Amino acid sequence: MRFKTLFFIFIFLISVVLLNSRVMVQLHSKAVIKSDIIYMKDIASIYSNYSNLKDKVEKIIISKGKSIDSVDRKTIYMKLINNGINGFKVVGAKQVEILKGKKRVSNSLMKKKIENYIRSRFGYASDIKIIYQKIPDIKLPSGGKIVLQRYGKGFSNSYLLKVLLIKNGKIIKQDFAQVYVKIWAKIPVATKFIRRGKILTSSDFRWEIREINYGNYDFAGNSSQIIGKKALYSIGSGNVIRNKVLSNKISVKRGEIIRIMVRMNGISISTIGKALTSGIKGQMIKVVNLKSKKKLEGKVIGENLVEVFVL
Repeated sequence: MRFKTLFFIFIFLISVVLLNSRVMVQLHSKAVIKSDIIYMKDIASIYSNYSNLKDKVEKIIISKGKSIDSVDRKTIYMKLINNGINGFKVVGAKQVEILKGKKRVSNSLMKKKIENYIRSRFGYASDIKIIYQKIPDIKLPSGGKIVLQRYGKGFSNSYLLKVLLIKNGKIIKQDFAQVYVKIWAKIPVATKFIRRGKILTSSDFRWEIREINYGNYDFAGNSSQIIGKKALYSIGSGNVIRNKVLSNKISVKRGEIIRIMVRMNGISISTIGKALTSGIKGQMIKVVNLKSKKKLEGKVIGENLVEVFVL
């Protein structure tokens, strides 16, 4: 009975106000906002005998793209006046507290985040096509952010991605997205049959744009990774030159007679030695001085040339 009495009193007061004004704006004390745009209808109840006027007031934009904590009556007055509203009355709270609710992340924005993540992993790609198989429905809380991580390691065209919701440095929710990725890149291809053991030159390969898959993803990325390297296996004409089929050219072979440059107290002495292990340029190997029969360790600095420092 008491509730009905209060309700009728409220309706009576609204009717009285509307007799003296064309529209009444009753401000709420708090409003939960889930988008970047705050409309009048989000923070107040609008009453008017004129439906067109009511609709117009409800659609007045209070804030767009800005993070605000509250709206006061002065702001409401200015918004109404600037939108050509006259004969209004503002009642209710003197200030509306703005609370940020969870905002749904659109599919288009989620796809863009996934695309940026995929492209960051394949900087060498000339083109990428992404087929979206599952996009999670994400509601992002105020102050939260989305972080993507990949399940598993190694190359694969099929990607299962962790979608982590993080707030204040903590994971508050986890979901996943699934995509199929097609990648094209400029890769090295043999111009002719390359026999096993051959030292490769610039005439042995050319660059072609091809789709990347599990069979060629570990291709040599630039000419410096190919020229001067030795083919560990035979490579057919037109086949992709992969890192795993190449080996650094051996500058010193085990058992060969070599020249040893002995450095001691600023003095350099050249002598004849024998390599006890094989090595490439820049690698430390073991050698023996054929004159003194002393075993030493030195760095390969050239073809059959080893540098040894004696303290």
